[in-house]
Amino acid sequence: MLATMSGDYYLMSSFPHTSGVRLGPRGPFATEPCRPTACAQHATPAPYPSSDHCSLLTAHWTYTFSAKERDSETGLSYFGSRYYSSDLSIWLSVDPMSDKYASLSPYVYCADNPIKLVDPNGEEVTDFYDIVTGEHLDHIEDGIDEAIAVYRIVYDAYVEEGTLEENKDKIGYSLGKNSDFVDLAGTIYAESDAWNYSLEESAGIGSVLRNRAIANNSSLVAEASSGNVFGWGNRESIMSPTANPEKVRIAYRAAMLTIDGNCDYSNGGYYWQGRDFAKPGSGANNRFYQTGFHFRSPRHDIFGMGDKISNDSWKYKYESTAAAGGTVFMRLTEAWKNANHTKKWNGGR
Repeated sequence: MLATMSGDYYLMSSFPHTSGVRLGPRGPFATEPCRPTACAQHATPAPYPSSDHCSLLTAHWTYTFSAKERDSETGLSYFGSRYYSSDLSIWLSVDPMSDKYASLSPYVYCADNPIKLVDPNGEEVTDFYDIVTGEHLDHIEDGIDEAIAVYRIVYDAYVEEGTLEENKDKIGYSLGKNSDFVDLAGTIYAESDAWNYSLEESAGIGSVLRNRAIANNSSLVAEASSGNVFGWGNRESIMSPTANPEKVRIAYRAAMLTIDGNCDYSNGGYYWQGRDFAKPGSGANNRFYQTGFHFRSPRHDIFGMGDKISNDSWKYKYESTAAAGGTVFMRLTEAWKNANHTKKWNGGR
């Protein structure tokens, strides 16, 4: 986008899925006169109607810089499942998939993050993720809500051949619904440490959710959304334009490892606590440390807290199982469970 005295010039080559054009109108950055082979679309400030330079060419344009067709009669852009008014800068109807994203306004586009995300037609898509790095590779518009883990080299080969869609079930393995996968990854992203994050920490959080799901005969998403996980309410932060790209990839990779389930990165943990665990007076410290806590390994004591012996006969209510990044993983001790006549991971009857 080039700012000028009369408005903003948008180069179509700067937007995905559009054919590139060169800047044509005369201005401080122009290099050639305006002509049909070198034009730019010009958006005037609201509330004035938009206009186009090079009228000989743009009078026939039906696709604007959004790469979506504009209705010549109404002036609205058709995005597949709803219409957009560029003059008013609003959608004229809600997102047809809004019931799956209750935390977002039904009138936003791409979770308010069009820099990272695209929504080709407003319907379900199949998304691909790199098995090794966790990178979100792309998606295809097939109307199916699915996430697929794939090796990048295999994905690239099918994309080059142009046969990705018909072979999507052969090139990787399914991670289930993409909406569930992103919710799980978003929860892990929000729960992991903001500075000292790592794959082991993120995968450990996922493993705790998996351990709970197995014990409760439920699902990963059910455990993440149970009301006891702070990160669930902040899971959309993984889609934010300000999200840490490396941490996002780690969260996606950790979600894959969680679904795969071949390794328990929490080493049998059913709880995790971050930096608040070491802060006297915090809820985490009062509940999990002050009631009696035992570090089973010095490596688990990442905050230098030491054991906390309670006055009860069991001495320790909780014990560490692992530690990674800025998170300590833990569980109830057998001594406490025996004294309280329970075998459940959460101390229930």
